[in-house]
Amino acid sequence: MHTVKILVFGMGGLIVAMTVMLIVAALVVNRTDDAPAFAGAIDLPQGASVGDLEVDGDRIVVRVELPGGGWRLLVIDARTGRSQGVVDLRTGR
Repeated sequence: MHTVKILVFGMGGLIVAMTVMLIVAALVVNRTDDAPAFAGAIDLPQGASVGDLEVDGDRIVVRVELPGGGWRLLVIDARTGRSQGVVDLRTGR
């Protein structure tokens, strides 16, 4: 009977220790994920709309439909939110 009591108290102590470890881990994860990676805005031309969005590694490519019927690709750095370039897609003339 003495051995059973020791085992019960030992397992109870392990449960308490694991619960404390989970709480500490959750607090550490929440502390590092509070701030967004970046916050910003992209100005589109008047009458333009977003046609598509692709994410490839650290780049975000936004396909914008222009009011005149053309397309523009906006390439954005996913880590900083800064524009890496703009590509206007035109039909052959």
